[in-house]
Amino acid sequence: MTDFFTDKLLLYKVQRQRDAEAYGEFYDRYVSRIYRFIYFKVSSAPEAEDLTSEVFLKTWQYLQDHTDVRNLVALTYRVARNVVIDFYRQRKDNASFEEVIETEDVSDLGALVKNLEQKQDSQKVLAAVRRLKSEYRDIILFRYVDGLSMDEISAILEKSKVGSRVLLHRAMKTLRQLIANNGIAESSANEKVK
Repeated sequence: MTDFFTDKLLLYKVQRQRDAEAYGEFYDRYVSRIYRFIYFKVSSAPEAEDLTSEVFLKTWQYLQDHTDVRNLVALTYRVARNVVIDFYRQRKDNASFEEVIETEDVSDLGALVKNLEQKQDSQKVLAAVRRLKSEYRDIILFRYVDGLSMDEISAILEKSKVGSRVLLHRAMKTLRQLIANNGIAESSANEKVK
């Protein structure tokens, strides 16, 4: 609950007091999440960095003009979604997000083989996620990559909590079907997605 109250306090300071330092603290807390969300969608680190900067600038500008914001995190994710949509509209490119798998230095052969198997499974799961429609992909990223609560997701998507849960259920069902069709065992898919 401390995160919730901290976010509310930061929102108050930014909206009422126009406190740039409070916004800087909010930025520090959420920049990596927003970057990761955007990177999953655009697959390019330089583009994701530029778009992330644009998101925080647009969010700050919005806060200067509007006092009706109730959830700063939800607003920031909505701005991020819109920035990505605008990015693809400008590019008129249907490219999807690329996999995000860090390479690791592994010294022994057994660990290397296990690591490669895990990466192959991860690649297959990410390939299946890429095939999902945008709203399914978003809700899976919000829940399982960013670890957002259903309340936060509902605020971002501007849906009821029940509607968001139904959407997540449908997204996971579709993802499981795609993974099963690609030959990945159900248990392996659950380990990688959840």
